[in-house]
Amino acid sequence: MIRYLAVFGMLVGGAPLVAHGECAPIEVSYPVRGSTVSDARPEVRWAGSPKSYRIQIESRVPEGSVIERVDARVSGTHFLPPRPLATRRAAVKLLVTDDCPDAPSIAPQAAWFYIDAGAPCPSPQGLSFSTAGSPSVGWSRAEQATRYEVEAYSSADGRLIERKETTLTQAELPRAATALLVSVRPRCGQVVGEAAFGILPPSR
Repeated sequence: MIRYLAVFGMLVGGAPLVAHGECAPIEVSYPVRGSTVSDARPEVRWAGSPKSYRIQIESRVPEGSVIERVDARVSGTHFLPPRPLATRRAAVKLLVTDDCPDAPSIAPQAAWFYIDAGAPCPSPQGLSFSTAGSPSVGWSRAEQATRYEVEAYSSADGRLIERKETTLTQAELPRAATALLVSVRPRCGQVVGEAAFGILPPSR
């Protein structure tokens, strides 16, 4: 009778403890806690048997808005996010548990790792300006860049004068009575790199 009550207590009164133990966070082996990776879609890996797991991911602009949320069931010990977790930089929360209904929430978790996707997409070098004929800016091709975003701002009031994209390493700029602050930002596929800046002298 005592043995029956003990077993009954494990099944009823002890159920939350067992479920809690089963749903405790599982240690992730990659990305390593606190590390910074350049891949915007890193494959998450953990040790365990080939069974069903639940993975929760939340990526945010550091100190900013949510970029991507994932809540998925996985059969195995690795998971590739279906979409990039960052276009440039992100702090990423990560929680892997057994596939059970009362898994802990990812909300109170601290960031597990960080993404700096711009690292392999360096800023253009050697910005040069010309005011002969049509004003223009030129630069050296950035490694892995597939296109560039060019912006021109009024140096007097910071107003955006022009924005354009190009696959070339030069772009025409508008004429202006005051100097223009020009930025050239590389894009490597879906990754946005660091911009290079320069000043176009007045051209009229």
